[in-house]
Amino acid sequence: MADGETRDESIATNQRLRSVKARIEDSYETARTALLTLHSKYNHSKTTWNAFNRYALLKAMIKDVVRLETEYWQLLDIPRQDKQEPVLTYVLRACAIVEKSQRSQEQQEKLHSRADEDEERKRENAQRLNGMTTSQILEENNSLTNELYRQLRKYSSLRTLMRELKDDYGESKIYPIIPRYFMLKDMIRDVMRDPAFVEICHEVNQGSQPPPPPPVS
Repeated sequence: MADGETRDESIATNQRLRSVKARIEDSYETARTALLTLHSKYNHSKTTWNAFNRYALLKAMIKDVVRLETEYWQLLDIPRQDKQEPVLTYVLRACAIVEKSQRSQEQQEKLHSRADEDEERKRENAQRLNGMTTSQILEENNSLTNELYRQLRKYSSLRTLMRELKDDYGESKIYPIIPRYFMLKDMIRDVMRDPAFVEICHEVNQGSQPPPPPPVS
């Protein structure tokens, strides 16, 4: 972060970065779970030999992912990084958009319990920061900025994948059942072969959880 920040400013920046990072992580986990579930359901659907029954299963599992894209409150919208835009500039721009969305959501849904949890985390973090020097806080802010940037890039990749699935699914509605059946299969296979999906599968494997990914058939 900016070297010219005062101690109070660096503390405020730290709180801001942590708050936005938590929000992005929540949405990332929602998107990640949806895509891993799609993979699991697709594999399970292979035991359904009746093509018409499997067609219904394929539609339902894709619609579960598409629904997240159509229900605006489910996932945070973040901006794309402009070409040549510095990391810090992009992170702060994304923070401003997430914070604006957060305030709007809290006003509309009155998420008191979530707001209380956020305030408690802020108090605990403030106590921790009080025991640190300004240079230590600035160093931590630099690390948080880089972590948040990586999280934004990963989340953005998953959202792009989900939007493409939504668009492809919508365009496929004009086709009869038989060709659409194969189109739906191809849509899911494309998701599973995408580098963004392969990365989340790698995360699962590193966490010693049941491995989902390819081969895809």
